Amino acid sequence: MQSHDDQIHIGPITVYRDYAQCWAVKLHTRRWGWLCLRLPIYSCGVLPGPAFWASPNGAPWAATIFKGGSPKEAHYRVQADQRRMLLGHNFDPVDVGNATLLWEISKS
Repeated sequence: MQSHDDQIHIGPITVYRDYAQCWAVKLHTRRWGWLCLRLPIYSCGVLPGPAFWASPNGAPWAATIFKGGSPKEAHYRVQADQRRMLLGHNFDPVDVGNATLLWEISKS
């Protein structure tokens, strides 16, 4: 087990404590990339809604599955479906062709 100020690593699992105004658990897999669960724990004056997403880099903006979240995050759910149809799961977000598609999806 490795620990930093804001995260704990246990094998392929990372627990983020009070990171970006939320607590989260992320599990890295070969098939899906990062499976992420944001926990509804009061932090920094904010109570985030629980959310689950699968993302190649752990970020919700690159997710191919997004469930839950706040009403302000509804675009993540729509865009996740588009990314899954066009790129599949666990794509390379740094690849130039994929990055172009990601930019186009994010503008929609």
